[in-house]
Amino acid sequence: KFEYVLDNAIDTYSPNIIGDISPADFDSIQKSLKRQFQIQYSPSSFYKSYIFYTLGSLERVVLIKNQDSLYHKYLDNEYLLYDNPAYMNFFYEFYAEYLTSSTKIDQKELLKCINEDGIYRTLFNLAGQDPNLVNEKIRELVIIENLSALYENKRFSRKNIEAILQEIATTTHFTEHKLIAQNVLAELHQFVDNHKVDFSQMKKVNGADFNIEDYKGKWVYVQIFNTDCMDCIREMMIIKELHEKYKDSVAFVSLSIDFNFGHFIQFKEHFPQFNWDFAHFNQRYDWLDALQVTTLPDNLLFSPDGELSQRNAPDITTKLPLFLLRLFREVDENDIPLNRNRQ
Repeated sequence: KFEYVLDNAIDTYSPNIIGDISPADFDSIQKSLKRQFQIQYSPSSFYKSYIFYTLGSLERVVLIKNQDSLYHKYLDNEYLLYDNPAYMNFFYEFYAEYLTSSTKIDQKELLKCINEDGIYRTLFNLAGQDPNLVNEKIRELVIIENLSALYENKRFSRKNIEAILQEIATTTHFTEHKLIAQNVLAELHQFVDNHKVDFSQMKKVNGADFNIEDYKGKWVYVQIFNTDCMDCIREMMIIKELHEKYKDSVAFVSLSIDFNFGHFIQFKEHFPQFNWDFAHFNQRYDWLDALQVTTLPDNLLFSPDGELSQRNAPDITTKLPLFLLRLFREVDENDIPLNRNRQ
């Protein structure tokens, strides 16, 4: 019921959420929800926390430049709700690539910590310089997740990243982090460069078979989404511009994991402006398990030879435009959709 009311409130007060959402839009949506639901921080209640942090993800879009305010409202407490998907989605969105973007963490020291020292305690203490990482439990989880993303960054030593993650897995005082670190290590070893991904049985919008081999000779960026994911739709607004700019060199594919194929078709008909290729996973849950798809949006990058280049592809809203500029040796950063939106 909450999801239904939320969707209706968004359609009513912010139908253009795919582009941007204003503080006034957010206030109207929040007031609409408060008429039927109790919106409060209640860590002992799964249901109330789900509502609170789902709305938090929406507020994050509004206050994306005010990280400190978001931190104090949603994360500055003693509880990490590992089993609540709304909380964890907010957590990973907030701390995505945080170690390399924080102005409170010396980036030269970060490189040295990982590439030269390779010692977890040194990295842990360095990350603690950021006030939003003062909570040791949060700090350790952020380090685990950020190291996973840095594994694809050629500036950092893969060997030392693995060593630090292994140290966390064997020495952590937090039971949940032991398993998370072990899973990250297993994923890093599973999705090495040149990994082949099986897309068999998946379908295009017209019902034809989807085949990644059709794009050989181009880079292929696969966005994994479902039609209820607001962040996914926001990403598509940027994909639209990148598709127009790089269509001769990069193929974009949005892969729906909606259970109902009809919803996928209706979505595509509703957004004709999204004119790149779409496909449906066709109930390939084994495929989702094999690639460990657990949150949305998720993204894969394939090299022109059709092999997996990056399991954790550059984030569409922050890193992909710059990645493509560097890849194709272009230099005009003012032409990046994200930067132009900020001007």
